[in-house]
Amino acid sequence: MQHSCDEPSIRQISHFSYRLSELVEGKARARRLPGLSPTCVSDFLSGNRGGRPKLTRILSFVLACRYYAWDSGPLHAKPDPAAERDIWREKLETLFQDSPSAVAEPTISPLVTSAENLRQVSALPSTATAPTTSAGRLSVGEFNIHQRQYQEWYGLHGLDLAQAARAGEANAAFRLGVLLTLDRHPRMARLWLASATRSAHPHAGSLLHTEINGAAGRTAAADHAYLLGQSAHGQGDIPTAAIYYGRAAANGHADAAYHMALLHLVRGETGPAGRWFAAASRNGHPDGDRQLNQIMQGLSRNDSAAFSDT
Repeated sequence: MQHSCDEPSIRQISHFSYRLSELVEGKARARRLPGLSPTCVSDFLSGNRGGRPKLTRILSFVLACRYYAWDSGPLHAKPDPAAERDIWREKLETLFQDSPSAVAEPTISPLVTSAENLRQVSALPSTATAPTTSAGRLSVGEFNIHQRQYQEWYGLHGLDLAQAARAGEANAAFRLGVLLTLDRHPRMARLWLASATRSAHPHAGSLLHTEINGAAGRTAAADHAYLLGQSAHGQGDIPTAAIYYGRAAANGHADAAYHMALLHLVRGETGPAGRWFAAASRNGHPDGDRQLNQIMQGLSRNDSAAFSDT
């Protein structure tokens, strides 16, 4: 936004935000647009303000930039506040429509596969250019909103992926696309898969052209996630492996569920291991039942020993 409006400074943006009441036609509308202090503008640009930003604050920022450019010369047409309101309302809804509060975390009953439990699994001993929307490239502030979400959902791995993908790393963009597809965030997934495709990632295009908001797309993404989990597992990066195994398993991938069970089993966590083995069995893994029965037999022996000691 700053770049397209002749690079106004933070103080210039703040100054024009307080002039909106005189610049915007229709004073009742302008009075609803708050003035932005230099600190507020700085926080907005750096993404330091958490949560969903208010549309009125976004409009104040955008219109202040637009009116600065109109006043200083680069922008020849007078800004259209009504059009900007419609554009940025749509952008805001698109950015937050796929937020965790709006989309249920996928589960395999009776397994718990929430982000919090995946973060607990991540405690196992360890580790693009910004995509475009129909309205243009994501701004720094918009990207920072997503970046915080990725860190919340996928831990430090998500933060690393977001930073690398924004820098143009095709593999990072693809990985984000896979994870977001599995977590039912199709709009955000498409943005990153498109970015990876433009960077010639070998698998991004085929996944992008499946119905990623449907079963076929999630099945394809689960296959990719399982392979990514295998790669991380083979390198000894257990937390990252758990992220990919867990997402794939939550979407019905039998081998991923089996490997999630093994991750828990080596830690002696027989309860979660048993539930993942059961999920693997339900989804057709040939060894799921056998492993589950061994766990149950072990629990029975422990119960008997405990009873005899009393």
